[in-house]
Amino acid sequence: MNKILIVAYYFPPIQSGGVYRPLKFVKYLRRYGWEPIVLTIDPVCGHQLDKGLLQDFPEGLFIKRTPQLDFYRLIRLFKRTIGAGKKGETTSIEAREGEQWSSGRTSELTTYLSKIKSELSVFTKNVFFIPDSEIPWLPIGVTWTLKLIKEKKIDVLMTTSPPQSAHLVGLLVKLFTGIPWIVDFRDLWIDTFDFYEKPFGRWRKPVEKWFEKAVVERADRIINISHGESYCLQKNYGKVSPKIFRVIHNGFDTADFSMNAESGGPFNGQADDKLTITYVGTLYPTTADEFFAALDSFFSKNSAQKIHVTFRFIGHFDTGYEKVVKKSSYRDVIQIVGIKPHDEAIREMCIADVLLLLQGGEKMKHSEIPGKLFEYMGASKPILAMVKDGDVSAILGKSNLGLVVNPKDRDGFEKLLHDLIELKKTGHLETKPNEDYIKTFSREGLTEKLAQLLDEIDPNKT
Repeated sequence: MNKILIVAYYFPPIQSGGVYRPLKFVKYLRRYGWEPIVLTIDPVCGHQLDKGLLQDFPEGLFIKRTPQLDFYRLIRLFKRTIGAGKKGETTSIEAREGEQWSSGRTSELTTYLSKIKSELSVFTKNVFFIPDSEIPWLPIGVTWTLKLIKEKKIDVLMTTSPPQSAHLVGLLVKLFTGIPWIVDFRDLWIDTFDFYEKPFGRWRKPVEKWFEKAVVERADRIINISHGESYCLQKNYGKVSPKIFRVIHNGFDTADFSMNAESGGPFNGQADDKLTITYVGTLYPTTADEFFAALDSFFSKNSAQKIHVTFRFIGHFDTGYEKVVKKSSYRDVIQIVGIKPHDEAIREMCIADVLLLLQGGEKMKHSEIPGKLFEYMGASKPILAMVKDGDVSAILGKSNLGLVVNPKDRDGFEKLLHDLIELKKTGHLETKPNEDYIKTFSREGLTEKLAQLLDEIDPNKT
């Protein structure tokens, strides 16, 4: 069986949106004649963990876990070093200065020093850690990739990002060995909606553009998760052969939903007449401004409807929006549940009446497709989507699950919400999903596409 080495800095048991794609590739690759081997980190700090994800590992999977080394780990190590001191030594300003400082002035000075340290940290990370905070791992990643290629007789190398520094590992290894190399962009590198919001983004761009160009020009194949993002890269690098660009979407694992169906309980929505609308995943800043404004408008006109609907948010909830909700007149209909393990998040999708997708704000690109979209479709529930015209709205239209409204169309959103509440009351909230189309996004089928791509570039199979 041919072997592929997948370099994925983030990999289970880390729980984040980026781990599911490489995890599901690893789960199904053997079915198509490829043995996966994984190079990743041992997550010792700073990560939410979900050990339930380890159940998807195929038996006997070889994973090399190296030490975690990134900006935040270095900061912790530095603090530990300077904080050790001598026995009895204190770093407390109040303790060292005694009574010559009043508690008020101590607090003021501490706050000031804390602000300086924070700003210095931001400056250091964004000026010296390019392209990302994981760049210190580069020598470790290169060393172990070269070692594994030799010891495990690897046929093809694949690097997946973010972090983009994973591709710099692949670039150096490609230059050293000439091994067939696939670059998997889960997000674009430069052309993201928030690139220029990063501190020193304009200063960093020429450097990162040079890195991106080197990666694109030397990769044997480049995978994007949407046609829009693939087109963007091809447009930027017109001299690179279009034959190397491929699209493999994110998807959903039918096994995840089968397990939930077998676990019992309400699977087809809530049993009462109260409409449950659920959002699963991270709620990012600026993406829901229009949504919360529309809710405020709707409930100011339809206060009596509050008892008929609940919005549940599963995952990280932006603190700015949390403040907005707490001050709002509709706070009683919002439930902020927090982060849950992946299997429980899937369960939340399955017991919801409607799933919520938000892509508001001026800067969100039309080509960006959130991974949750495909798991939403796997749940076969109506999807209330505040999104612009683009890849997401096109997919939702073909799935027959989308209730799509432009983020600026407040009246349209209010009408949709009113209709959904009434349909729930009367028991007529139903869907007729395009199952044949939705099946094209199964993780197993998408892994088959990857295997076909591997067969194309593997010199042993051509």
